Amino acid sequence: MLLKEEIIEAMSSRKYKPAEESAFVEFFSNYDKEEVLEALRELQEDYTIMVSSKGNLILASSKGYFKGVVTGVFDDHIYVKIDKYDRDLKIDKNRKEIVLPKDEVLIHLAENEEFVKVINRNMKTLVGEICMEETSKGNYEYSIIPQSKKINLKLKLDKSDCANLVNGHKVVYELVSTKLGIVPIVKKIIGYKDDPRVDILSYVIEADAPVDFSEECLKEAEEVSRDVNEDDLRVREDFRNRMIYTIDGADAKDFDDAVEVYKRDDGGYHIGVHIADVSSFVKKDGNIDKDAVERGTSIYLIYSVIPMLPQILSNGKCSLVPHQDRLTMSFLMNIDEKGNLEDGEIKLGVINSKKRFTYDEVNKIVEDHDPVTIEKNKEFVEMLTNMVEASKLIRARRDERGQLELDIPEAKVLTDDNGHPIDIKLRYRGLAEKAIEDLMILTNEFVASTFYNMNLPFMYRVHEAPSEEKIERFMHTAKSMGHKVRNLKNGYHSNNVREILEGEEDDLKKTVLSSLLLRSLPKAYYGPENIGHFGLASDAYMQVTSPIRRYPDLVAHRLIKSYLFELGNFEKLNFDEILNYLYVTGETTSMQERRAEQLERDVTKMKMAEYMEDKVGQVFVGKVSGFTEKGMFIQLPNTIEGYVKFEYLIDDTYVYDRDRMLAFGKRTNRLYKIGDEFKVRVARASKSEAIIDFSPSEYKLSKNSSVNKKNKRRDRKR
Repeated sequence: MLLKEEIIEAMSSRKYKPAEESAFVEFFSNYDKEEVLEALRELQEDYTIMVSSKGNLILASSKGYFKGVVTGVFDDHIYVKIDKYDRDLKIDKNRKEIVLPKDEVLIHLAENEEFVKVINRNMKTLVGEICMEETSKGNYEYSIIPQSKKINLKLKLDKSDCANLVNGHKVVYELVSTKLGIVPIVKKIIGYKDDPRVDILSYVIEADAPVDFSEECLKEAEEVSRDVNEDDLRVREDFRNRMIYTIDGADAKDFDDAVEVYKRDDGGYHIGVHIADVSSFVKKDGNIDKDAVERGTSIYLIYSVIPMLPQILSNGKCSLVPHQDRLTMSFLMNIDEKGNLEDGEIKLGVINSKKRFTYDEVNKIVEDHDPVTIEKNKEFVEMLTNMVEASKLIRARRDERGQLELDIPEAKVLTDDNGHPIDIKLRYRGLAEKAIEDLMILTNEFVASTFYNMNLPFMYRVHEAPSEEKIERFMHTAKSMGHKVRNLKNGYHSNNVREILEGEEDDLKKTVLSSLLLRSLPKAYYGPENIGHFGLASDAYMQVTSPIRRYPDLVAHRLIKSYLFELGNFEKLNFDEILNYLYVTGETTSMQERRAEQLERDVTKMKMAEYMEDKVGQVFVGKVSGFTEKGMFIQLPNTIEGYVKFEYLIDDTYVYDRDRMLAFGKRTNRLYKIGDEFKVRVARASKSEAIIDFSPSEYKLSKNSSVNKKNKRRDRKR
């Protein structure tokens, strides 16, 4: 892997003179010849490099060939995301080859942007809804409407494939190429679209997220599931008499972490963070591990969880449930009265949690000072107060460093027993939520810096700084929204961005700025190269606090054990092998994390649309939250967002001014800005399309409007 990077770096250099393969190999005489040749072959197969017409090795990009990922599919064109561009490129597709969203494709960017070929198929599973329509002759035609909004096609089915299908069935299908073009073949019926839980299951299947554990995994989980025994107590620190407790959401069942906080006489604090020792149950390359590797992370979807580990472990013997002895990896740290980390140590321990708190319960004690809740938990009040005090000190230190507090409200969808949404509320982040977050970040930074300073291979959680171009664009947007922005010759630090966010008093404007900034930032990922964490303004960061639900955390625990607690095997460790494993695992788990995040967003968006379906015609008051060339987004207080077309603003013709981040009327010069209050009527809401359309409250939709036409089409499909 490192060799490939060196080859690309060499070819990217201005000093590089294109050479034939035999001559190029000589440049890397410090490597084995066959190793270099193999790396060159793989890079050519990957379309990163190519052979020129003169027989020389060059970067494919030097001739205009780029790899991209398909983001949208239409009849005659596709949209492709290429790293070189911030926007997706519209590419004509004049050939019969099947192209799907997520496909990795080769594009030639010359005078005309041209689709060349599909390199890799990344969308393995397709899900759609069966649509029956009566023909003029009284027969029925069957077609599939793709669930993915990125496939804007209506796919006709052959009658011979429709024997067991009914209108509204959710199905798994695949596309095959025939002389007649693209043809869908139904492989499996998931269920009827309105059946309980079929909607979320359909999204899970399309995301290709594993649901069921293998029989081998479940059998091994039964075998390794055990209680703490005397052998454990002989080799571990016994923390069972300490006032250790967990704090989680009310619906949580897998408790990764337990904490304790004591105030010292000198004003500092001793902090104990005890994490479930999952690595004692899940051995590398075992059957449980194989399933965990395939998942990479637990996925949380409204009312259900797709766990990384079987429940006998995740909710059972690994979970730090109250009043039960549990194995832990314990991180014991000391901070001074200003929140600086003084020292810390790592121990293998046994705990017995004395209390399972919910966030709401703790907030009633430390925020509301509720006398009933305090009396009920009086033996913990001092400890909880210490925790909040220490949390504020730790957070203040991160604030001084320039950490970014992205104030983006998160919605919580409440459902009935059938999974139908009955309310949507904002998740509250009180002192309890912030305190646990602060203690976990402190732990993660302590561990990462410890092993970085020891110069040992480790799995870091890294977050690169945004490009100068993107951060300047964000600053320009902030300026257009009324913020004073200084022009800095040496570029912007995270502290400069933080000043903008802290200076915004309007909650929605702060949310919009936070969202814009988030889109400007590279995605955090896992890997063995420590380049710091821009968002946290941290020199070294790694996640070790959730091994029940995150595979990189489990990898970190194994490394810690091999470095600190398996001293007899330390000299046998192959660091090159470990490093390569971390590269591969980091890349895989980063992709799985993005899959989970996207799936969670898609399901929430779908459920919001379902919640609004029976509210068509109702009026709500929201605020302007964003613009496109043809309209603006209105966000309601519960974060539900809908779209209003400018054509519905009948008092004038409105135009979006991108530089000033507002819309203005050509005749009246009336302005609509981010944060402006706007009264809307729900014009359309479609669960199947995950879309919500608004109109101005006073606007009356005509029978021939595009919104009403879509509503009628939706009703016909049903």
